[in-house]
Amino acid sequence: MLGVSHMSNPGHDLFNTQADDVLAPKRQGEIAELIAVLKKVQPTKIAVEADFSDSRTARNHSDYLAGTHQLTEFAR
Repeated sequence: MLGVSHMSNPGHDLFNTQADDVLAPKRQGEIAELIAVLKKVQPTKIAVEADFSDSRTARNHSDYLAGTHQLTEFAR
């Protein structure tokens, strides 16, 4: 199981952490490393914490699978 901070929910959690810019070269390198490890593990399930009534997550996932979703700094 892998958990990460709420990168698109700054300041709204009970416990908030200060995080570097995810677009900074150092962080992008770390994300690339994580992706490489995940590819080796080949996970079969991914859980996303999102508001059930918000259709953006399902739409973003469908668009991603279709190759039409443009990744941004924050999930929108």
